[in-house]
Amino acid sequence: MKKKFLLLIVLLFGVAFYIIARENSRKVPANIVFIGDSIMHSSKKYIAPNFENPYFDTKIGRQFSTLPGIVSKLKEQDGIKTALVVHLGTNGKFKEEDFDYVVEMADGKDIFIINTVHKDPWEKEVNQLLAEKVEQYRQKRKKIYLIDWYSYAKNERKYFYKDRTHLNDAGQKFYADFITSEIKKHYSEK
Repeated sequence: MKKKFLLLIVLLFGVAFYIIARENSRKVPANIVFIGDSIMHSSKKYIAPNFENPYFDTKIGRQFSTLPGIVSKLKEQDGIKTALVVHLGTNGKFKEEDFDYVVEMADGKDIFIINTVHKDPWEKEVNQLLAEKVEQYRQKRKKIYLIDWYSYAKNERKYFYKDRTHLNDAGQKFYADFITSEIKKHYSEK
């Protein structure tokens, strides 16, 4: 009798644990859109398995100026269903109006902006402007969040090739784990 009771208790705890784990994993929405340059492009093979039905639009050498057109096309096709994750700025500065347009087009969706790590002279300016723009829209109660890749990775040289911009294979995993963790952390706090 005691064995059956003990088995029942273990079974109930197992079911409860399964239900809690399942509920926690549901908090991150499906169909997240990822748009980026070569950094995200090289890492998407490690990001994709962490999300349900992600969509990637990544391209080597992509400029921020192309983002409004990409987001506009996605919006026309109802392609931004839950959240938008953007990692651009590695290849040059951006115009505030391009950023503003994207935020307005994705209004109502969660927007995650990832800042940059590279050795080019515009790194500080790009990251500063990204932080300012995210804060500006957060003050307006927009659902926009900065993922601070710069602070997390800048001194982790072992993950970068000699150009100190592009990620080696270990760096791609490091990036994917960080991005995944930051997005999941956001939804677990809701």
